[in-house]
Amino acid sequence: MVNSLPLISQPSFLRSDYGIITDTRFDQFDAIPDSIVSSGSAGTNVYWDFSAVKFQNTFQILQYLKVQLSPFNEIKADFVLELIDSLAKTQEYEAYSFTDSTFTLLGSGYIDKNNNKNYFPLIKQATLLTFPMAFGDTLFDKNDIKSSKKVYDGFGTLRMRYGTIDSVKRITETYKQGEITIVEYTWYDVNNASPVLIITDEFAPNNTIPFRQNMIMRVKKGKFTYLKDQKTQRTLLCKNGFLSFDYINIPSFDFTLYSIDGKCLMSGSHSQPVLDISHLTMGVYYIILKNQHTSDIYTFTKDY
Repeated sequence: MVNSLPLISQPSFLRSDYGIITDTRFDQFDAIPDSIVSSGSAGTNVYWDFSAVKFQNTFQILQYLKVQLSPFNEIKADFVLELIDSLAKTQEYEAYSFTDSTFTLLGSGYIDKNNNKNYFPLIKQATLLTFPMAFGDTLFDKNDIKSSKKVYDGFGTLRMRYGTIDSVKRITETYKQGEITIVEYTWYDVNNASPVLIITDEFAPNNTIPFRQNMIMRVKKGKFTYLKDQKTQRTLLCKNGFLSFDYINIPSFDFTLYSIDGKCLMSGSHSQPVLDISHLTMGVYYIILKNQHTSDIYTFTKDY
């Protein structure tokens, strides 16, 4: 059975000497990971990364996670699955909640590699710290691109701790020098805390990265927690069919409003203190507000 891991209070990487992968039922999968990456505070942003495991379908992923997460039932982990197919036109995403061995699909979507069509926005905002390139705890040697390429031949994850913007630039420059072309990265501020990495473009223009098909990308707990953080006013107030922006202090912005399952329902430019959403049915919605200085995602509930 899978051994229990100690919860940590500081960002750290948990290696194979913890005896994590011990169940021989998973010998059928090649490239079983030699580590599970955990980062963040024990009760907030802990995630587990099983990125090196190859699966054929979502069911196999869930069965695998049920074993791997069994010591952590009390954590009630939420996680995101990213299923990658390097030959297909699209890349699929699924967001799940995990509670007491029960998996609940929260939403799904995909990105079209040619025009970013129908991207599920909540996943983009939430997939922090892990990315679809194999990567160790240090940067690849920029003077030895070909040797580095062997390290990430399609079944790993870029593992990045909190760092400086310089480290991000070095990563981008390193991969762009040789025959390897990678995506661009940027910073995203969650709850006004330390900056973290997200992906801005999922694929390089000519898609030179040799992804392995149907690879699970990441497992992350607390996917939606920051959306409702009270200190940063991430929850918008909905009253009498109108959405209020009066305490956000953004004079004008472009907005895109999504249903809980990732469908775009409204978009446009706005400069008024309220937005008429009387035509929407009851439920939870998400809205992204953008201007030249910022891009923030908020949640709100329409309950009548």
